[in-house]
Amino acid sequence: MILIIIMLTINKKYYFIFIGFLVGFFYLVPAPIGVQASTIFASQVKLASSPAVYFLSQKTQLRKTYINALAYLSYGHHWSDIKTVSAKYLATWPEARLLRAVGTARIYYIQGSHKTLIKQLTDLVKFNLVGVAVLEVSKVDLAQYKTGTYQDLGLLGSKFATSTKPYLNNSNLESTSTLKSVNKLQIFNDLVVGSNNNVLVPGTNNNLLASFRLKSSLKATLDSIHLNLLGVYNRQVIGAIQATSASNTPYSANISWRSSDGEIIINFPSALDLQANQTKTINILANLNTCTDCNNQTLYVDLSSASDLKASLPASASWPLKGTKFTLISASKVLGKIQVQLDKLASSSLVVASGSRLISQLSLQETTGNEGVIIKSLTFNNSGSANVNDWHNFSLWANNQVIAQTSVLDSKGQIVFPINYFKVAKNSSVTLQVKADLISGYQPQHTYNLQLTDIVAVGSVYNLALKPIINNINQSFALN
Repeated sequence: MILIIIMLTINKKYYFIFIGFLVGFFYLVPAPIGVQASTIFASQVKLASSPAVYFLSQKTQLRKTYINALAYLSYGHHWSDIKTVSAKYLATWPEARLLRAVGTARIYYIQGSHKTLIKQLTDLVKFNLVGVAVLEVSKVDLAQYKTGTYQDLGLLGSKFATSTKPYLNNSNLESTSTLKSVNKLQIFNDLVVGSNNNVLVPGTNNNLLASFRLKSSLKATLDSIHLNLLGVYNRQVIGAIQATSASNTPYSANISWRSSDGEIIINFPSALDLQANQTKTINILANLNTCTDCNNQTLYVDLSSASDLKASLPASASWPLKGTKFTLISASKVLGKIQVQLDKLASSSLVVASGSRLISQLSLQETTGNEGVIIKSLTFNNSGSANVNDWHNFSLWANNQVIAQTSVLDSKGQIVFPINYFKVAKNSSVTLQVKADLISGYQPQHTYNLQLTDIVAVGSVYNLALKPIINNINQSFALN
């Protein structure tokens, strides 16, 4: 009877979608419930005991309940995309509270099946929503929520106005009395939410571990910062450490990681400058080595005290600043792996056109058969004597087509190829070639010996930066 009433209240054109939604929810064969890598990375999930479907946002680490079938289908999802998870696992994902439609600026607060527009930014402060992640949804999805007022959704005269705390940026309210000194370098710790509910996967690169913001009312400089990597973890899992800006641009810094005591020492050869009232972010990223016995181990970054920073002004913060605690989980059975082999060149094949040279050839292979690999960039270093006055117009080729190019060497004398899109299918290999044009007046006796120093590769299924295996060769040629 209830179903008949519902059917009479909706437009006829949605009958089929509504029936499909019920069938998909009630007759979907539940997957085994357990902590498996394939479940960890699922984005569309449900409980075995309920027909409700949730979206788990890997970007914001929040969950959102779909209001109805129309909302779910507006993204092009299929019923087969839905995985069954345990209530314990689902509970680790906080509910999204702020939404915006993709491509729009308006932010809505949601409660259950209702939404209300945040009228002004000061309301975010009033309702303790500063720092809460905003989840982007489709316009159709957002339209399924009923519109209400602040009072309707409990924002005024309720617990939400006084006690609700943001999921992120737990130290970002700069009005804290302990941080008001105008002659100090203020440090704020932004808790970062890692991929897949604060899970890190050994064998992946560029994992964001912590984010610190620095601000001063006066001009200041930072020379160094000492961090501690704490938790219960195998020290051998930590690979290279990197410090980047808010836009993920690497800082020019000397970084050392001591496995003996877990200390990360970051020295800035040219002091990091902060202009008055300027905010600078230091993100800490780590490459993780493969590890067979690291499941459920933990790690987090800690900035203990003001003495851990060498700066032109005293540092002030709510010490200690502890970063997000991450859990390590091995996912080697679902992740891809890219192996790169530089090929030996025959001297007879070096001249490919008038003034143009073949300067490297390499084979890329996905070796696991688990997933394809998207190649984002390649970086080469020349250990020979050829320089910026000898060559330019570098190009990267695959299947007789240019897939990337760069006109000149970068500031470090490297050849960097940013790639728009290039995929190595799972369990397959491709061959790439690097070519360069000689500049008029080049020195024929100058040499080149290209080494691949970095490759950014992301798995096509789980979007994790994979740790590549690079096999270079030592082969030198004169430009001639």
